[in-house]
Amino acid sequence: MPERIVVQSEGTMLDLLLWRRYGRRGQTLVDEAYRLNRRLADVGVILPVGTVILLPDLPPTPRAPQRRAVSLFG
Repeated sequence: MPERIVVQSEGTMLDLLLWRRYGRRGQTLVDEAYRLNRRLADVGVILPVGTVILLPDLPPTPRAPQRRAVSLFG
């Protein structure tokens, strides 16, 4: 379920909000955030204080493929 937040400081940008919430993986969610917040692109790059934003859910971490260990000594 998307998280609802309110911009509380001046100079805040969407990618910064996503990075603060999700870390490095948040960089991949900018397009999804714009889909959830249809009129957000009309506001501009710097979000005004008081702007309500829905943050998308972070997709599950892809699992690394399982590899079979090979023993060289027996």
